[in-house]
Amino acid sequence: ERPIYYQTRFGESLMVDPKVMNLRAKCEYWYVLGWKLCKLMEAKEIATWMEKSLQSRNEEIIDQSSHYKSGKCDHFKSTLTYIEQKLFDQKHETENYMHRWKNNISSKKSVLGKRKRF
Repeated sequence: ERPIYYQTRFGESLMVDPKVMNLRAKCEYWYVLGWKLCKLMEAKEIATWMEKSLQSRNEEIIDQSSHYKSGKCDHFKSTLTYIEQKLFDQKHETENYMHRWKNNISSKKSVLGKRKRF
């Protein structure tokens, strides 16, 4: 017997639109536990659900991590599983790094672009 969040009925409802389901409310470690169940039970359909779900949800994660400063993202982040939060945080850190890098480059250009006159 599988846990309720890995049964066929749950998988079918998840596959309708994975982006709208709050997986964290079901099981914060849904992907981790699902991976372990796949190894123990050889349940290939769970692996398919996890793959399709993560692909679909990853698009939203990438989009939302770019706009993390808005209040809407706090609610979004609270619906992510452990693995998805790690992806979100990594993408957000990358966005911040790129922003700082671009600003440092542009500020150095203006400093280096001026010549001293003797």
